[in-house]
Amino acid sequence: MSENPDSVAALIQESYELERSGDVGSAVAEARQALDLAVRYDYQRERSAALVCLAYLYNHMGKFEQALELAEEAVGLSASFPRVHVDALMTRGVCLSDIGDLDRTEDSLLKAMELAREEGYREALQKCLHVLSAGVYIPRGSFELAVAADEESLEMVDSLGLEDLRWFPLVTLGWVYWVTGKRQKALKTLDRLEKAVQPYSLGEGYFCCLAADLAQESEDPETAIPLYAKARSIADLIGDPGLGAELRTGLSRYHRRFGSVSTAFTWACDAVSVAERAHSSPTLGWALIEKARCRWVLGDVDDAERDFQRAGDHTRTLGARFDEARIQLLLSALLFDQDNSAAGQMLAETVRTIRSGDFWFLVETERPLVFPLLVHFAAGSDPIAADAAAEMLEQLEKLPPPPLRIVTLGSFEVRMGKRLIPPKNLKRRRSGDLLGLLLISPGAGIEMDRAMEWLWPEKDPRAATANLHQATSALRRALEPDLPEKFPSRYLKVHQGQISLRLPENSWIDFMEFEVLLEKGDFVQALGLYGGDLFGGNALTDDAVIMREHLKQRAVHAALKTAVGEMENGNTEASLDACLIALRLEPWQENAALMGMQALLALGQRAGAIRLYQKLCRCLEEELGVKPQQDLQQYYRSIL
Repeated sequence: MSENPDSVAALIQESYELERSGDVGSAVAEARQALDLAVRYDYQRERSAALVCLAYLYNHMGKFEQALELAEEAVGLSASFPRVHVDALMTRGVCLSDIGDLDRTEDSLLKAMELAREEGYREALQKCLHVLSAGVYIPRGSFELAVAADEESLEMVDSLGLEDLRWFPLVTLGWVYWVTGKRQKALKTLDRLEKAVQPYSLGEGYFCCLAADLAQESEDPETAIPLYAKARSIADLIGDPGLGAELRTGLSRYHRRFGSVSTAFTWACDAVSVAERAHSSPTLGWALIEKARCRWVLGDVDDAERDFQRAGDHTRTLGARFDEARIQLLLSALLFDQDNSAAGQMLAETVRTIRSGDFWFLVETERPLVFPLLVHFAAGSDPIAADAAAEMLEQLEKLPPPPLRIVTLGSFEVRMGKRLIPPKNLKRRRSGDLLGLLLISPGAGIEMDRAMEWLWPEKDPRAATANLHQATSALRRALEPDLPEKFPSRYLKVHQGQISLRLPENSWIDFMEFEVLLEKGDFVQALGLYGGDLFGGNALTDDAVIMREHLKQRAVHAALKTAVGEMENGNTEASLDACLIALRLEPWQENAALMGMQALLALGQRAGAIRLYQKLCRCLEEELGVKPQQDLQQYYRSIL
């Protein structure tokens, strides 16, 4: 090695490249060699840069204390080299974040950002914004600030062309959306993240974790298991303890909800051990919370309470207000479950913490645990607990419920978020019929008198009114089975003689989407959506009959338009398929039969064309008592 600072800088650059490829051991060796050469030849700038590189690598390996010592040394040596000083301050911030010193983390990062702006060092500014989001704002529960910082970081990644760094802000954005209940945004971010990560990279590991966390809220939660397994392979390969603790916490959560609680407890204990060995403060809090929840489900209540208390002490030391709110809420429910008189006081403390950070979405996340508390304390004699319950109820009403996904074409299926409402629940007290009426009514609302006339025309007003109240109550329970009696529904509103259905943002109704696709001219997609008659042919009212026929005619029209377009483009088989769809919907559709015959002849299937015509003749005779039009008869004779 010649006495050349550029050669030392090249070793440092090679070290970073080796780390990105997953070869952390070789990366450390290269960084150490760079540091030794820089010290030997007294290259102060390169020595500082090598210290920064080593600190980054040790931190990545979970050696947080050693990493911080190296970063502090780099900060002290690099003051005369502004850009290296920025890197040193930023790396020190990362190390401080991982040991849970949020105030010093923020101070170090803000200094780095100020100097980066002065130097026009935009690459470092981009990284600082992300670390500020992931290392300070998220642990504190300042989620709006975290999103703003990472959105700016992502914009800078794109403007600077730093494609290999896109995954960093995308991971934290997706995580924030998941935690705060913004599932659709989380899924969209996950799609972007998948395109930004490299195989078997740290980014792919965190992608797998986020995808698995979201899968637990999907129709197929078992798909989370192979995703966690992939994340574990990557964590073991790279040696990243943060990822290791996070995936183990996720596995525990999965088994607690869907599998064996004893298995969940084993994974939670493992997650705590990994986080403790690595001195990874942010991941330790979540692991401790999960361990406490497992103990609770297993019936080990005293140890569960102690684990919650330990987790609370840990998060207060960090200043992690969101985690503190979670712990207080869970502890309130645990104490209430044990008839502990301290539950009311804990609930009041919980509300104060949630209010301070605007963490009301936690109430929605933990609905099954929260509702029993609210029912009890809202009507209780403890005024402080009653006020806390009332405030929580008021905020709960403002939170958007999970979106509805409703299939009406060919069948009737309703999902609330990930949950399929059992069909039998929609048959109780004609609750499904009431929902159908609301869906086809303008503005999803209907006057109560009109609903009674349609659903119970043979009943006297008193009996019909009683039936409507029962149907409304049954629909309310079907949509929100954990909602206590007399609690206001967030989907149904009964006011001044009218019943209304509130459709949350991102709700999806197939017949509405069908019409949107037709308006766009996307006939193929629309036909794929049309599964059959509205409500499976179960027409409740004259209006429903009219809408059913309207939708069917639009589907027939879409099939004919598709058939014409495919034939013009030379796609004969696709044209034939569209004709057959039209004939399935309307067997006497002569235009569809004619185009279908033409397509069959083009495909060399003369016998098929003849059979299609004969089938049409039988249908016209049986259904309408008529014969095909003259031009169709003439075409038939021409092919004999």
